[in-house]
Amino acid sequence: MKKTYVVRQSDTLVFTIESETFTFAASRLTDAKRRAIRKQFHEDSNLRLEDENGNVISIKRSGFKWEDKL
Repeated sequence: MKKTYVVRQSDTLVFTIESETFTFAASRLTDAKRRAIRKQFHEDSNLRLEDENGNVISIKRSGFKWEDKL
């Protein structure tokens, strides 16, 4: 079963409503993380992966691995 994810991108660790977003569906969390990295607009941006309700699942700071918040 696929789940809907939202990835937010920001040059700082402050993610706002104006942050660039991308919504997609994936069946596994690892697939969602891989897809989020492909949508990164440049290597130095920070990513925040959320579920469809806006709950933070994981954050990837520039140059670091994913930090799961589950």
